[in-house]
Amino acid sequence: MPQTSTLLSVLLYLCLAATAYAIPIGAAKLDITPDYPTLLAGYGSRTTPSEGVDERLWARALAMGKANPVVVIAVDNCGVPKASSDRVAKALEASHNLPRDRVVVMSTHTHNAPALTGYAVILWSGRAPKEHVDTMERYTRWLEERLVEVASKALDTRTEGKLSWGQGRVAFGGNRRILSEEGWQGFGFQIDKPVDHSMPLLLATGSDGKPIATWCNYACHCTTLGARNHLSGDWAGFANAAVEVRHPNAIALTTIGCGADVGPQPSGGAGDAQAHGRSIAKEIQRLMQEDKLKTLLEPLRSASKTVQLPFAPIPERSTWEEKAETGGFDGDHAKRQLARLDRGESIPTHLNYTITTWNFGHDLGLVFLPGEVCVDYALRLKTELDWRRLWINGWANDVPCYIPSKRILAEGGYESDFSMVYYDQPTRFAPGVEDIIIGGVRDLLGDPFEATSETELAPFFVHPLITGESSEPPPTMGETDKAAIEQQLAKFSAYFTIERLTKLSTLFAEAREGFDRSASNPEQSYDSWHTFTGTKRLRPYIRQTAAYTERSLNWETPDLEIGDSLDETQTLVFAGGLGWVSDPETEGFMLEINGKACVTFDVTRTPQEWSDKKGEVRLLYLPTWTSNTDSGGFFFLTAPNNMLQNASGPTTLGVRSLGKGSRRWFALDCFKECRQYFPGLQECLDTLEQR
Repeated sequence: MPQTSTLLSVLLYLCLAATAYAIPIGAAKLDITPDYPTLLAGYGSRTTPSEGVDERLWARALAMGKANPVVVIAVDNCGVPKASSDRVAKALEASHNLPRDRVVVMSTHTHNAPALTGYAVILWSGRAPKEHVDTMERYTRWLEERLVEVASKALDTRTEGKLSWGQGRVAFGGNRRILSEEGWQGFGFQIDKPVDHSMPLLLATGSDGKPIATWCNYACHCTTLGARNHLSGDWAGFANAAVEVRHPNAIALTTIGCGADVGPQPSGGAGDAQAHGRSIAKEIQRLMQEDKLKTLLEPLRSASKTVQLPFAPIPERSTWEEKAETGGFDGDHAKRQLARLDRGESIPTHLNYTITTWNFGHDLGLVFLPGEVCVDYALRLKTELDWRRLWINGWANDVPCYIPSKRILAEGGYESDFSMVYYDQPTRFAPGVEDIIIGGVRDLLGDPFEATSETELAPFFVHPLITGESSEPPPTMGETDKAAIEQQLAKFSAYFTIERLTKLSTLFAEAREGFDRSASNPEQSYDSWHTFTGTKRLRPYIRQTAAYTERSLNWETPDLEIGDSLDETQTLVFAGGLGWVSDPETEGFMLEINGKACVTFDVTRTPQEWSDKKGEVRLLYLPTWTSNTDSGGFFFLTAPNNMLQNASGPTTLGVRSLGKGSRRWFALDCFKECRQYFPGLQECLDTLEQR
């Protein structure tokens, strides 16, 4: 009898547990590709209607819950404005009794989808013919109907299922804000700026255990294809397609996190977009196969809060009048402000900003932020709150403009200043907006999601590095460094023949440390610039703006233990950089060993090898970070022991300038134990060889 009682208890527990796991789930998708040409959003340089379809566009919806469901709608579009999102939510409130905070409309931010009425209005103000404006309006209204339809279908087809979630990692997002001493310079790939490489995943499975839907999120612009005037979902669309190929009965949703200052690396075409999409699908599959997901048991609750984001002081009317005469986007923007004033309206002094949260008890908190939200918001929230239970979304319910952080407001540039014109906002934000938004999120999620002193740091992002005078390197090469270096090395694929890969592997195995400490360098200067991993460090350098006799850089090596093997060679490795390849060419630089001139070399952004006239001394440079004009990497110096031997003390290496009248420079990274980075570099090269 006790055994029977125990068995019944176990069965009852299992039944109750199964009931607790069950939650009604529904998913749907609808094709939203227009069958007529239409203006595409995202680039002001495109002024003619679309010329074709590279990839069809979709609206996807996932509904969860029974009595009080929520529904998320992921739209292949650059930005769905508040007016459209509100009309969709109002229709769903009428048909399914859904409160506003239980409906979220999110844009994938592909720049290859139709422009919508009300989104970034200055792009088309006075530039689009009436027939194009009418087509834009036509598509906008039709899209809203399709969004209501796809959400209704997801809600109406809910069946008992299970939700589970987890976080993976994908590394193709790179911070795009290029900075110099003069400030913001444009878009590119700046590795020492922050990223969020987390890829949260929500998996919905049916009672049979098979996937009903996947919903993932990644903090990166959807701009891989550039300004090609064809319809496409870009990398997010390719990610969804790749998931649905593996799981043909499931519906895949991909949305965007806080990636407003993060771009896909590399970019340039469909091949890159497909590769990024496959990396998303591969990580989703790994999380599913390796049982990395946690079942969500608690009922889903929703909340929202509207905060006011203050603008900086609004310009006077005279300023608008002056700008109105300049023409272009700035002129159109100024004319709209003057029109407001002429109608007796005031120019807004703040932006109403609605934050929405969904949470499954204390197991998972989802944050939905409107606009193009910069990555610092993810970094800060995932530090102050428990990142292990946090999922942050951008481009949610509205895209009023970029949402810059304190850092970006201080740095200036596109996201903080220029972009506000396209969104018809009066001026940049005041400095306090970051604190207001962070405070709003924390108010909604509450104390249970606060981080504690025991909460480990999230492994998905890097903070902006603060330059110090320490010459010690970081202890290891992190995953972010390896991923970035792999991308750089891939650019040099033409250089890396099998023979050269073999040679590099040999150099890696043989190389000894080539730096121990700086020697006397009274003429050298110090500046902060990017090292071989792309991180900013204070480093000594020489520049060719003065006569070569005044510029040299010298350092000592560790004890090389030469002994009696004077005819044999040794390979030494040291880290450094070269820059301003665009400045006037000079005779270059001279590498010296114990004060004796040996090898001439020059500024380069690609792998190069130089040697002396006899071929006895060879210098190979392997850049692992590049910009448009500079590079940073490893120098491998191979020389006979009889040249390296120094009877009067430690072996001394030096670099002397051979030119003047140019900004070209050589910098030394004072890193001891360069070899500690080789496992990561070797792994990157092995990956390249496998390709």
